[in-house]
Amino acid sequence: MFEFELNIERSIREVSEAIVNRIEDMFEQMIDTKRKLNDFLYDIEPWKEFISPHWFDLIKRKQREFDRESLATQPRFRVIDHDLHPKLEENPNACVIYHAKNGHIVTRDFYEYSLKKLSKKDRDDILKENSTLTRRSLLDRHKQFMEANCTGELSKDDFKNEFKKLFPKGNSESFCDYVFRTIDVDKGGQISFTEFMKAVALTQTEDLDIGLSLVFFVCDDDHSKEINASRIIEFIEVIAELHAGETAVDTNRAKSIAMEIMNSCQKAKDGTVTEMEFIQCCKKDIDIAKAFLPQLEDFPVYDFDFGF
Repeated sequence: MFEFELNIERSIREVSEAIVNRIEDMFEQMIDTKRKLNDFLYDIEPWKEFISPHWFDLIKRKQREFDRESLATQPRFRVIDHDLHPKLEENPNACVIYHAKNGHIVTRDFYEYSLKKLSKKDRDDILKENSTLTRRSLLDRHKQFMEANCTGELSKDDFKNEFKKLFPKGNSESFCDYVFRTIDVDKGGQISFTEFMKAVALTQTEDLDIGLSLVFFVCDDDHSKEINASRIIEFIEVIAELHAGETAVDTNRAKSIAMEIMNSCQKAKDGTVTEMEFIQCCKKDIDIAKAFLPQLEDFPVYDFDFGF
């Protein structure tokens, strides 16, 4: 009998985990859809007067439809779990149900919950990009982050403050503005712990391939999987300023490196390069790579202090 109860409990747990994973996937799809709509509106804003009002009305209508679908999602999640537990003592409310135990509903806002938790995939990705971290130190830093940011997100101003602590000898303002545009994927003005750690990894990683891949990621602010010379030049300037202040910025050298990359990839000066082209070109000349990853000189390791 005991073994039978264990099997039932295990099955319920597996079903619950599968439901959670599916719900999280759906939220990720919603966020991605919202980001694409916002990015599109941002891109066409300069051309608004030349575009038919009908197109803008259509986009706005699509946004409203998406919002309605998002609002309708939570009740569906509620019904899924309620059907599995028809004898609950409490009636489901407007919150999303994570699971029910001993006749009581345990609720979660899945979007908020996904921001606060650190999944195995999140841990693996962060540790891969931040090779100087151990699993224990990562969990400690996540705990500090959550204690200082109870919503699980970091604002742009707070993001800047953290980098001021990490780079007291430099000027982090321009770097943070540059990077935040890309890592704030849904353009909501907030980033998660995982996104924050991606920005940190860019300035700390000891792995050349990972570092250059992260550089390309933040340069690719429109997510087109291509970057141009102006984005390359600006990044070299802001990363130099981050490490050593405004006097370290050498615009002529930045332009020279950008043109060298374009020429090496046989691209016009106003052309673009892919991630593979960018990485291959930088790996041919370590001095070029160091312009994007100054930490390759001595691999410094910075400590965290989320207001403590």
